Amino acid sequence: MKNSAQLKLLSIRDERAVLSLRGLSARVGSDPLLVQASNGNTSIKLDGILWIKASGKWLAHSMQEEMLVPLKLAEVASCCHPRALDQRHCLGNTCGWT
Repeated sequence: MKNSAQLKLLSIRDERAVLSLRGLSARVGSDPLLVQASNGNTSIKLDGILWIKASGKWLAHSMQEEMLVPLKLAEVASCCHPRALDQRHCLGNTCGWT
């Protein structure tokens, strides 16, 4: 992974898991029988962080470019609560979205 801020979030074991996900994403994304264009998402949960493919990124390019965005699972879960959705307090940076 190239982003040093993201690297600090990962243990060596977790870094290997993320690298494995990127490899799987590249293989799946390169098979036209499994995906159409860039469609699809891959993700992994590690130590309270959800690493998910960023919108607009191609699965097939996952080994050549950064594509995983870290989101804190607790914040994502709080944003999915019906009251939170009604109040729309999860727009903006609350859950890691920009």
